[in-house]
Amino acid sequence: MLRSKQNTETKNRTMSRDYGQCKLCLQGAKLQRSHLIPRAYYKLLRTPGADDPNPITADENVTRTSQDQMVQHLLCAACEDLLNKNGERWVLLNNYRLAGPSPLYQALKAAAAEPEYPSGTVYSSLAVPGVDIDKLVYFGASIFWRASVADWSMGGTSVPLIRLGRTYDEQFRRYLHCEAEFPCNAAIWVAVVRSEEPPPLVNFPVGEIKGEHHQHHFDIFGLSYMLYVGGSLPAEVTKFCAVRTAKPATEPLILLHAAGEQEDFRPLFLPGPPALVLWSGAVPRSSTA
Repeated sequence: MLRSKQNTETKNRTMSRDYGQCKLCLQGAKLQRSHLIPRAYYKLLRTPGADDPNPITADENVTRTSQDQMVQHLLCAACEDLLNKNGERWVLLNNYRLAGPSPLYQALKAAAAEPEYPSGTVYSSLAVPGVDIDKLVYFGASIFWRASVADWSMGGTSVPLIRLGRTYDEQFRRYLHCEAEFPCNAAIWVAVVRSEEPPPLVNFPVGEIKGEHHQHHFDIFGLSYMLYVGGSLPAEVTKFCAVRTAKPATEPLILLHAAGEQEDFRPLFLPGPPALVLWSGAVPRSSTA
């Protein structure tokens, strides 16, 4: 009898923890175990056959292998599915391969770059077959938003990420929930690492203040994202945005970049030090720097 009562109490505590307000639709529902980055990427970071196959994690204090993931009860099942079908699934299918170039990288290399940029690394996404820029933008925006609207931890240790602020949290929530367009006072860059086999690496979102606006950045398996928010974004930022706008009329751009190269946009692509990095033990840390 006592054991039955204890089991019932444990079940009730679990149910009360699982139920709450979904951060995206704002409805009360059973909440899923939501990952900050897609769970499939953690699998790609493992090194089968190694004595310890788990990914390597590093912050400013400690480097170690770990099977911990950033996960918490955040979204309902319907909203998890919305994020998946509007961005995650396409990115997972088209971005990274364990061996050989990804479909996304191949599409860019086969396309003609915009002639007005001397580096030859800036492309109109509308002119590149096989690139779904809307899904790339949605995926990146969802990661920034998830990082901002909750306090995240890994292995019981708090990981300080970014804060977009209440106004932009709500604007991005409405965009991700398909209630509104991409926020007008924001610009997002999508850059593909110029490598057929980019290192399996995740830099979690970090941010900093640059003049009158904020900029945030993360890297994930051969993709780099920059998000700029503020009421007076400079033209040098908005001209590389991956979102098409009507006023002023712009083409959604996608970029190729390699660390250290001075390209048309590279001097502006200056992220701060990452709060937390994950990479595969099969890749030396020096090759992911």
